[in-house]
Amino acid sequence: MKNYYTILGVSTSASHAEIKRVYRRLAVQYHPDKNPSPEAITLFQKINEAYDVLGDPVKRRTYDLSFRDPFNILKEESGPVHRDPRYRGRNAGHRPAPSKPSLRHLMKEYLPKVIGFNFAGALLGCLLMIDYFLPVVQTTETVAEMYAVFKTTGRGTQRHYAYDVITTEEGTRIKFYEMKARNFEVGSLIYIEHTPLFSTTRYISNGPETYGVSFAGIYGPVGIVPLALFVISLLGIIFRKNVEWAFNFSIVSGVLLIISLFLVFAI
Repeated sequence: MKNYYTILGVSTSASHAEIKRVYRRLAVQYHPDKNPSPEAITLFQKINEAYDVLGDPVKRRTYDLSFRDPFNILKEESGPVHRDPRYRGRNAGHRPAPSKPSLRHLMKEYLPKVIGFNFAGALLGCLLMIDYFLPVVQTTETVAEMYAVFKTTGRGTQRHYAYDVITTEEGTRIKFYEMKARNFEVGSLIYIEHTPLFSTTRYISNGPETYGVSFAGIYGPVGIVPLALFVISLLGIIFRKNVEWAFNFSIVSGVLLIISLFLVFAI
């Protein structure tokens, strides 16, 4: 590799102004019009070549790196030649587009917004268990109204029995399936047993040792939903420091919480 510093007669630490001043002096000294010496043309060409590199800050930086390490390929400076004419090299101020956040990063960001489902689910599960094991509350009410509800099927051409409804003068509304309300009468007294917290009806009768109807409600087969809610919510609380587990448990708890609330207040 040619030593351009030696050709110009300057040190490797020479400033741009010094290189420019030396070049002008040598260019005048060896210009063919002013120096008839046969060697002047060759020297003049070498001087121009050296200044073309050292006089340009970018080329000089590339040359200095290559001069120190001849085997260094400086792709960062020049960049590869792209065959597509539409390709444009990146300028010095180019900043790569921000990468999309990872799934774990999104989970960590939104976890504080959904972690509450675990605590709400665990609380609802505890309340349901307390409600189930506490002694039932017994009340005596008067039947105010009885009626049957029918549903239309077959494109609106057929009506089928769905359930009976009894409302009391105290404001209680109870659904009876399979025509089990037919043994009660308007104006008669009924004895109702319900849970203390959620007032879930467990048993209705028209007198001691007479006709009665049991109700499962939320504590029947559908009780598997709030039970699953309690277990998953508890796991979400235990593993709340694990981002992936806590986030997934929170989402499942949120879905089960909505279903459980519907079952508690709709059945």
